[in-house]
Amino acid sequence: MPVRSLQWIRVRLGSHKTQGRYLRFAAILLPFCAYLFLATGLSDWIIDDAGITFSYSRSLSQGHGLVSQPGMEPVEGYSNPLWMLTMVPFFLGGIFHPYIVPKLISYVLVALTFWLLHRLVSRLTGDFLPATFAALSLLSVNSSFVIWTCSGLENPLYAALIVGLTYLHVEWAAGSCSCEHAPIMSALLACAIAMTRPDGVVYATLFPLALVIGFRPGGNRSRRMLLRGLAVYVSTFVVVFGAFILFRYLYFHELHPNTYYVKGGPTLDIAVQALTLQGGYLNKSYLLVHSILGPVFWWLIPIGCIVLLVSALYRVARWRESVVLTAGTLLTAYVFLILSEDWMGEYRFATPFFPLACCCLVVFVHVVLTAIVRGKARLLGIGSAVFVTLLILSVDLHYPRIQHYVRSKPVSFERIANRFGKRFNDYAAFLQVPDASFLVPDMGGTLYYSKLRIHDLAGLCDKTIARTRGRDQQRFYDHVFKELKPTFIHTHGYFTAVSKFDDDPRFSSDYVSINEYVDKHVETRYGETRISGDFVRKDIAADKEAQLDSLRQGLAP
Repeated sequence: MPVRSLQWIRVRLGSHKTQGRYLRFAAILLPFCAYLFLATGLSDWIIDDAGITFSYSRSLSQGHGLVSQPGMEPVEGYSNPLWMLTMVPFFLGGIFHPYIVPKLISYVLVALTFWLLHRLVSRLTGDFLPATFAALSLLSVNSSFVIWTCSGLENPLYAALIVGLTYLHVEWAAGSCSCEHAPIMSALLACAIAMTRPDGVVYATLFPLALVIGFRPGGNRSRRMLLRGLAVYVSTFVVVFGAFILFRYLYFHELHPNTYYVKGGPTLDIAVQALTLQGGYLNKSYLLVHSILGPVFWWLIPIGCIVLLVSALYRVARWRESVVLTAGTLLTAYVFLILSEDWMGEYRFATPFFPLACCCLVVFVHVVLTAIVRGKARLLGIGSAVFVTLLILSVDLHYPRIQHYVRSKPVSFERIANRFGKRFNDYAAFLQVPDASFLVPDMGGTLYYSKLRIHDLAGLCDKTIARTRGRDQQRFYDHVFKELKPTFIHTHGYFTAVSKFDDDPRFSSDYVSINEYVDKHVETRYGETRISGDFVRKDIAADKEAQLDSLRQGLAP
């Protein structure tokens, strides 16, 4: 290589601008690599519910419409429309794989979230790189964030959109966004969030707040321009999201997704109690902030939010941006509080909270340190020491939780696919039952791989079961035993307790067990003796006792 070229490289590498670019790149890349390393332990796992979304995407791509299976009634059995649509092009291209494609998309979205979070922290700390590295590192080892952003569900898209919306609002508060484009961009992002999860509609309230905070009397943002911006925002959101709701009503004949009728939604009482932290909501909020840094330093999160809000009273540097960030963080926490408890664990509904909470924590530490530490060198040294301490605490808390999830891999798509999807395909073939149907509560892997007509005992993909099971039990029984008449039934645990099939005489008169057992979970949890297991219609099994005995003894597929 010529000497002149070597000199040019030394000059380029030695320039402060180039060094700063490399350090900034490293501050983002290293935490992202740590995230990927932790996510590899779950590379062979996705949660079973993701399979429901994939099945709807496949049906749509094949021209059958938004149905769980071809020929089934249109029921909105998913709660993540935008995520479902994201998968459709891969089915159309014939390249969809239930593990590879969702995880690759998730990694891209997580990388986008990291970049947006870097921009947020840089805006609020004056481009203090240790703060960027700390915030991204805290997020990269957070067990909830790692687990649910590689679960196959919509969490990474949801988090990226909400962090993006918050970043846009912070830029608006800083005066870096134009009055013409920000309202439209914010409305479209808010619509995308609301179409990713139903509770996402709450985030539509953020822009009006940012609009007020970003107002500067006597500046280039007059009251008329702000009112015009608000009008543009509201009209854009109403038109776009209103069109989505109209489509839902015309296609599914419902204003809410069917999942709402199964799981319920927050009432006004719940919203007020969560807002005022009454009853169990104070403990729920404590557990949420406790999940970031553990039982010793959990108070740093709420204290940090309070300090950032109080900074507005004293008009410290970047107070507008800090208030917008804190408001976004508190809103993500509030949305988590008002949602019902989730059986999947690890704070699944709080995924957007963790990026913003990590950002708030780091910005709070930076605000405090810049107020008491003089000199850039001392600030860099003390700030780095504090951030490393926080990171060590976070790793000590979260790494064991990630490893526990890696070992257990609860309700995995693969396990459900094998246990119910593929096994009952084999049962139907072995018993020579054409056009068999199957009533089962675990739907993801079952829907994706089953050749049978699948009925959803959980109610997500069945309007009648969603509205009657446990509410109008006789109507529920008539729907199952008179209308559906499934060839096979499987029930266990909670679904055995709420379905109470053995209370209806048609269950014992119409069905015979392939295998059955007294469900200990139901006895322990509900104080009732109930039978769970696999069952087949008696008229189907007539004259097939030998085959049934083979199934019972495990000698057949």
